[in-house]
Amino acid sequence: MSDLTRRKVLAASGAVGAMAIAGCTSSAEEDDGESGDDEGNSPEPTGTRLGEITVENLDDQGHTVDVLVEFDGEIDHWSTHEFDDTTEGVTLEGDWPDQRGDFRVTARLDEGEFTQVTPTNWSNPACLNLIIFVRRDGTIRIAGVTDGGPCGDGDVDITDAEDAAEADDDDNGDDA
Repeated sequence: MSDLTRRKVLAASGAVGAMAIAGCTSSAEEDDGESGDDEGNSPEPTGTRLGEITVENLDDQGHTVDVLVEFDGEIDHWSTHEFDDTTEGVTLEGDWPDQRGDFRVTARLDEGEFTQVTPTNWSNPACLNLIIFVRRDGTIRIAGVTDGGPCGDGDVDITDAEDAAEADDDDNGDDA
């Protein structure tokens, strides 16, 4: 009978030892930057928050714009927007995550070539609103602004975004 008790004790001590080692392993993993700084503060979030996406038709013609949002490698939004010659714009429903992460936005005009952007196009800001323009020459351009809407106070200033996109086009030699 004492042999059975000894076996129980050995089994119990083995289980306790395994739990102790598992506890040490998870603590070591947390110390590798997961738990924040030495004062217990949370780590700085990484990635960019995707704020609003607005699609604007500046052309006098009707167009179809497809918009695809991939967040952390998963498709979170896919929509098609029909613009006639009087429809100017629409702000998309933000059905993508509200926290910071890695995303890619892809748009195409009239079932043509895809144009895609990521936060690296704007040096990875903390928050980014995107405006997809159908320009007066019938081409597509994606501009980004880091204030207004979910990224700041007030509305996203689409005129400032359009001016910035045109200035960027001028800097790159585009005549549109």
